[in-house]
Amino acid sequence: MTMPQWLNAEQWEKLKAYWQTPEFIAKSEQAKAARASQKGGSLHTAGARSQGHVARTMKKATGQMPTQDQLFLKTHTKKKKQESDPTLWVEDKARNSYVSDNFII
Repeated sequence: MTMPQWLNAEQWEKLKAYWQTPEFIAKSEQAKAARASQKGGSLHTAGARSQGHVARTMKKATGQMPTQDQLFLKTHTKKKKQESDPTLWVEDKARNSYVSDNFII
């Protein structure tokens, strides 16, 4: 592993030592397992932003609070390159959930 240029040698040594602690190793393994999991929640396109944050951003852009289905579409579909593109879901689970809840696409 190479030390990043923006980090000084003392900080780098402390960071390497921290990476060897049992606490860090346990957290790292837990996160690795969570990333590899195929069960649980659905993927979304909002990144670290909460649903509330996305809803407020949509409200600011349109002047009104989005409906649940508008919010779901915003956070579970990929951006269209042009208006005629079909809805591109982030995964089948999101599409199936949207359709099974009787939302209209």
